[in-house]
Amino acid sequence: DVTNVGDEGGFAPNIQENKDGLELLKTAIEKAGYTGKVVIGMDVAASEFYNDKDKTYDLNFKEE
Repeated sequence: DVTNVGDEGGFAPNIQENKDGLELLKTAIEKAGYTGKVVIGMDVAASEFYNDKDKTYDLNFKEE
């Protein structure tokens, strides 16, 4: 698999769906033996996909 660079220079795995990223993290935590010992925190930059006019979040904003 190819590894990409995210918008702000961070690690970006080659995944197609948002949920795939969480599954990848969950699997890595399990394989490392840390199940129940760590939690996942997210900074999703929600302001980047919030539509103030409609008061909604466009979860497919990168596909437009």
